[in-house]
Amino acid sequence: MKKFVRVLMVILIAVAALAILSTAANLVIGAVERSSTRPYGEIVTVDSGDVNVSVSGSGDETVVLLSGYGTAAPALDFAPLTRELEPHYRVVVVERFGYGYSDL
Repeated sequence: MKKFVRVLMVILIAVAALAILSTAANLVIGAVERSSTRPYGEIVTVDSGDVNVSVSGSGDETVVLLSGYGTAAPALDFAPLTRELEPHYRVVVVERFGYGYSDL
């Protein structure tokens, strides 16, 4: 029984260490990517933080594009669609909190 508990503890410690290492690597890589990528859009302050909003086109009507969850940089992912809509519409892409240049 003691051997089982010892093995279980080693596994739990290994999993926790991997989670901490993964989180640290993600934070470092995210900071490097933010510093090396040219900002796009404009920052709009909302009650709980800043949201990145990309506005393009000059039509009379406005189309607002909101991404589903999991899209890392909606303004960049929607770029092909935005280019198609720009001649006819004013296109606004809102990046939710935690995505693109928006706050976490």
